[in-house]
Amino acid sequence: MAYESQGGLNTGTVMLPGLVAGSGLTAATAQFKFVRLTGERTVTLVSNVNQAPIGVLQEPVLATGDPVTVMARGLTKVQLAAGSPSAGGIIGADGNGQAAVLSIPAAGSYQCGVLIEAAAGAAVAAGVIGTALINCIPTGLAK
Repeated sequence: MAYESQGGLNTGTVMLPGLVAGSGLTAATAQFKFVRLTGERTVTLVSNVNQAPIGVLQEPVLATGDPVTVMARGLTKVQLAAGSPSAGGIIGADGNGQAAVLSIPAAGSYQCGVLIEAAAGAAVAAGVIGTALINCIPTGLAK
């Protein structure tokens, strides 16, 4: 079962204050996906592996312009991309904002953390919730 820790500074968790939702974050399926800055204080879903994630969206958003909770570093739930993720795999955001294991990081992709727990079984469908230790401060660009 996926889990997370939002214990604050003593745990090393970093939440980004003062951000607002851009377009595309109001769907219930946006929660626990990677987001990126698209303007001052405005975030939307990562939609390309070459976009730098700043964190994972923590709570549902009702309307564009609403305040959002984004975790930039810490232990969080993440939506997994379809495939066969395994614990210990280096993850980055795919073109849907989901956590994808980067077996051999592609040039231009951003390494954002380590998968701690995936769903039971070898293969998962897109959108299954897993657990990851993320660090989007700073993100590492694969070469």
